[in-house]
Amino acid sequence: TLVLSGNGVQGNLTITPSSVSFGNQLVGSTSAAQTVTLGNNGTASLQVTALTAATAPFARSGGTCTAPPITLAAGSSCTLTYTFAPT
Repeated sequence: TLVLSGNGVQGNLTITPSSVSFGNQLVGSTSAAQTVTLGNNGTASLQVTALTAATAPFARSGGTCTAPPITLAAGSSCTLTYTFAPT
């Protein structure tokens, strides 16, 4: 008798926080950076193949995530930082 068994695994993308508020910002100035974390709380790696670019007056200003494609191993995360500069 042959017994077969297996478990399906998959990544699970989390985005924390799900929204960012910059509040009131003086026209002509740039806000402090706000950080968003991309995480994978699944049981397998996942790949983020694209990010919609922030458009003025918002800008991506850094973080630990690479340019897409971003590969996140199970249990790992990276950050994206954004600023707001109203004109």
